[in-house]
Amino acid sequence: MSKLSYAALVAVQAFGIFAALVIFIDYVLVMSLYCTAVVIYHNKFEKGACCCAPSCCYGGFCATSDPTSTEKAFQQAKAMHWETPEGDKISSFFRTKVTVFLMSPLNRILLLLMFVGWVATAAYFGVGIEPIKETEEFLNENHPLQKSFTILGERFPNTENDQGSAIYFAWGVGDVDRDGVNQLLDTEYLGTPTFIDTFDLNEQCQALMVEACADFQTNHKSHIKQEDGIGSVKCFIEEFAAYSVYGSLDDCDAVIRGAWKNENWQVPSEEVANLMEGFLKEKTCYSQTQEDVLTFYEKEIGWDGVSLKYASISVESDVVDPFTTNPEQVLRVEYDAFSEIRDNLDRATMEACGSRVLMTVSRNNIMKKHFLMNIFS
Repeated sequence: MSKLSYAALVAVQAFGIFAALVIFIDYVLVMSLYCTAVVIYHNKFEKGACCCAPSCCYGGFCATSDPTSTEKAFQQAKAMHWETPEGDKISSFFRTKVTVFLMSPLNRILLLLMFVGWVATAAYFGVGIEPIKETEEFLNENHPLQKSFTILGERFPNTENDQGSAIYFAWGVGDVDRDGVNQLLDTEYLGTPTFIDTFDLNEQCQALMVEACADFQTNHKSHIKQEDGIGSVKCFIEEFAAYSVYGSLDDCDAVIRGAWKNENWQVPSEEVANLMEGFLKEKTCYSQTQEDVLTFYEKEIGWDGVSLKYASISVESDVVDPFTTNPEQVLRVEYDAFSEIRDNLDRATMEACGSRVLMTVSRNNIMKKHFLMNIFS
């Protein structure tokens, strides 16, 4: 069962606090400022006195009214004298129409039935509320731009050039410690990453990770984006293995073909740290811009300068991309599929690698260098 990230609920939390404050402040104002204004009006202004200078009096406005209109109304109510003042149509309407209607037992039963019917209807439609089934539309559905967005998003499948969201399968990363996280006060602090001390990139773990990379490249075609028929995967362990065999990544043809697999490429866990120093400075064979390994695999390799804190394999989703808000039914299918992959990896590698597999997703800037933020758990 998935649990939502705390950060995703900040907007709902902020709205709830805002609504609660508005209601509280309205109540305070009604019980204080409004009552005070009524009393001041009754004591100071209702009798009509405004000033002493004749120049500020118009049409007898300064003439006092004793008793005041409030006192007259009170006396009438006290004496049960219900005649409506002449010209007061609003009071007449409520006194002669609304009150008479509400006093009728039959009308009360009718109003009760109407109220029950309204509550039942609201409850019926409320229970039927469900997540959106289509991508949210920002313009009217008949707007020319919205029509083009809908056609591009629904009628054409993703291509090799379309960027998909990166899904990470990481070993050595624990759940994020969210103590002290308060997105209302600090939007930048998302928590503190934790790492699993028992994680060990030993020879058996390396072999299982290479097998996982091969599986991602050839299988799961309905969920992992394909490039020239091969799954879009970033797997640093393959280049690390080639580096351990050749001592460099200069021969990219041999690296990409996998010729190193015919050699004894596994690195003992006690030598991983020493080999990692030189490996991170090499130029990767999979970057079109000649990036070094550390830059290209900045989110896959958790090297802190001394030891390897975590290792991960990333795949590119064929459906989910970082630019579209997909409906729940689409995301659920993808999430369930990748969760099943994660569970299979977990069963196959936990004993060898000394760590469970954590599935994460790169979203905005949540995943940064040497840091994996737990979105799914």
